[in-house]
Amino acid sequence: MIPFKKNRTTFGSWVRRMVILLVVILLVVGWGMWQVVRANGSDASLVNFSINTGQGVKVIGTNLEKDGLISSQWWFEVWVYVSGTEKSFIAGDYNLPKNVSILNLTRLLT
Repeated sequence: MIPFKKNRTTFGSWVRRMVILLVVILLVVGWGMWQVVRANGSDASLVNFSINTGQGVKVIGTNLEKDGLISSQWWFEVWVYVSGTEKSFIAGDYNLPKNVSILNLTRLLT
C-alpha cells in the first residue's frame, strides 16, 4: 500500500499567493485609473457630440468611442458606474475637445 500524502499549504505559501493576488489587483486598478485620467491624445480639435433624451451609458460610450473622444467604451462605462453618474447625463449638443480624459468628459456631460 502506498502511503497517503497530505498536501499542506504552509503559511508562507499562503502569504505569497495573497501578495501576488494583491499586486495583480493593484495593477488592474492602476491601469484602469490611468485609462480614466489620461487625455485621449494631443489633438485639441473640437468634435460636435449629441446626447439624446433617454440615451443610456452604453449608447453614449459607443458614440464617444466612434467619434474618437475616448479610446475605450468599456473603461468609460466602468468609470461612470463607479462614480455613480450613470443617471446624471444631460441631453444636449456639445462641442468637446478630442484630447479630454474620461474623467473630465464625464464632468462635462453631467
